[in-house]
Amino acid sequence: MGLGYGAGAGAFIVILLLLLDLTVFFALCGYWYTRHKHFSNVRKRTVLVLLALSSILPLLAVSTSLSMLYQNYRSDQAERKIQAQQIQQLSQDITFGEIVIPQGSWINRDGSVDFPLESLKDDPRLGLQSVRFKQAIKIAGIQSRAFAVHHDLVLELAEDVQLNIAGQQSYCPKGWLLQLARPTDLAGDVHYQSNFAWFQPSQWQIELCFDAGQNGVMVLARDQQGVFVLNRDI
Repeated sequence: MGLGYGAGAGAFIVILLLLLDLTVFFALCGYWYTRHKHFSNVRKRTVLVLLALSSILPLLAVSTSLSMLYQNYRSDQAERKIQAQQIQQLSQDITFGEIVIPQGSWINRDGSVDFPLESLKDDPRLGLQSVRFKQAIKIAGIQSRAFAVHHDLVLELAEDVQLNIAGQQSYCPKGWLLQLARPTDLAGDVHYQSNFAWFQPSQWQIELCFDAGQNGVMVLARDQQGVFVLNRDI
């Protein structure tokens, strides 16, 4: 959660504690003064010093709480910055290999977004791990609602399909996942090709389709309240 409700409530409590501490201190001073106006100045100063010392502990507690809130705020801001790089909604269509990812789709990138090429740091396709499309598109001739690319490519089917898998006809219902074998001989620098031309799923072999239950391809989105998992119908 961001600074939002949690940190805001924490700051409110700290302010209340500070006001309570000051109120108690001045109330004690007023009470003591009205009861002991006839005391000598030396004794008055002694009691005032003791009262002041008694307020130090609450003040330390308040200052410590404020420091912790500030550190939490800094950490929260840093986390939000990373999330903004890792979880993005496209403002325009982008080409990714042989497909075009439509505007409005959500993209999730790799946990590390500190890429070596400065000119590509803000490219949402770098480190791409999963995508949920605004509307279904064809990948390798198959209508898909989402995909994830790690060691292999996994498509979330947008319609029922009948496919030839390993020489056998297989029925794969809408919502199932279809796995395609990703080439293992791709050199590291191939991922920096123009428009990420290495992504050619139409040339990759279909391995199997399987039921992923209600989960489908997990793709994260974010809003002012924080990060959440997209509904598979989005």
